[in-house]
Amino acid sequence: MSQVQPSRHRRLGAVIGALLDPALEPIVDMVVSRDGSGYEARALDGAVRFRRDPDDAGRHYTEVHVEGRNPLGDTATDRFPTLAAERATQWPTRKDGMEDTNPAVTGDWSIALDACGVPYRDEAYGFIYVDP
Repeated sequence: MSQVQPSRHRRLGAVIGALLDPALEPIVDMVVSRDGSGYEARALDGAVRFRRDPDDAGRHYTEVHVEGRNPLGDTATDRFPTLAAERATQWPTRKDGMEDTNPAVTGDWSIALDACGVPYRDEAYGFIYVDP
C-alpha cells in the first residue's frame, strides 16, 4: 500500500514489521506512516490508506484502500452505554471494539527498533517517531 521510495520503503517495512510483531500486540495498537501521496494506519489485523483533501471547511480525509480491519474505522462514541459498563471493561481489547489500553502492560519496543537499525525518537508512552 505504501507509496515511498524503494530504499525507504524497505526500511519502513522493517520498522512496521518489527512494531507489528504479534509479541508486541499488547503494547502496539497501530503504526501510522506518511508519504507524499497520503497516510497509512496499519495494525496486526488490518490497514487503511487515506489522503487529506481540501474542502470548504478546511480539509477532510478520504479512504483510498482498506485491507482487513480498518484500525481507524470504528469511531463509535457509544461503545459503553453506561458508566457501569465502561467501568466493567476497564482495559478494552480489540474484541470489545477498542485497542488494549491497560496501563500495567508496559514493554520496550526499542529492542525491535534497534534490530532494524533505523533512527527513532521515543517521545512518550505510545508515540514513537521513526526516520526510515
